Amino acid sequence: MILILSAICLVGIILLSIRAKFPGRGGYLALLTITLLGSQSYLLMDTQFHWGTKLVTKKHTVKIYPIVSFPGSNQVLIYRNLGSGKTKKQIYVTAKGPQKKQKSLLYSDGIKVRLRSYRQKSALRITAQSEYHYTSKLMQVLFAGITNNHHLKATTVTFLLPGNWSVLSTSNARQAGTALKNGKAELKQKVAGRVQKYLRLHPEKATAQPVLKRIEEQALQVETHRILQKFADRQASHD
Repeated sequence: MILILSAICLVGIILLSIRAKFPGRGGYLALLTITLLGSQSYLLMDTQFHWGTKLVTKKHTVKIYPIVSFPGSNQVLIYRNLGSGKTKKQIYVTAKGPQKKQKSLLYSDGIKVRLRSYRQKSALRITAQSEYHYTSKLMQVLFAGITNNHHLKATTVTFLLPGNWSVLSTSNARQAGTALKNGKAELKQKVAGRVQKYLRLHPEKATAQPVLKRIEEQALQVETHRILQKFADRQASHD
């Protein structure tokens, strides 16, 4: 409606400019010019303040899988840095399924990326998009032709990662792999030490192989995770 009003005013100004002898020409020109400037100013301010709209946030949740795994069921959310300084962005890489055949890429440019720990077994990626929606049909008619309706304000992607997940850059992941390979003997000793400590507290479990196997796997997970955390980049989250 405002766009139509602006167009009518513009056409009127052009016609009055051509017809110099039109009765009351000066007054009509002034009125049309003021109306045109007012409507355009109103539209310009609306693009900033989004009058007559409300924010609606839509969320989409998907389960994610790692493309890199380490001993002890340790999973890694891999990312690659692009650029440097204030312009540095990340590409986060995950797998679309447990077989890791298809990759999913997320580029952090123009969006907020948040990394959160939680106590579930599956890792999730939640995409939240906030859009402006007009609150009534009247506002839709009034601002017809303006892009405010469904205009995207912000996109936030949150990775919810279980305790056995780490966040590593591609270079840090390679360094972590080398450290684990070179420290394999030490890692084995620490795992054995944790198992022995458990047996001292629970000597009756000495012959319970399933229990000992579970304790050994838990120890391997904890010790491997501790090493991975030494290489984790705390700056990967963009809040």
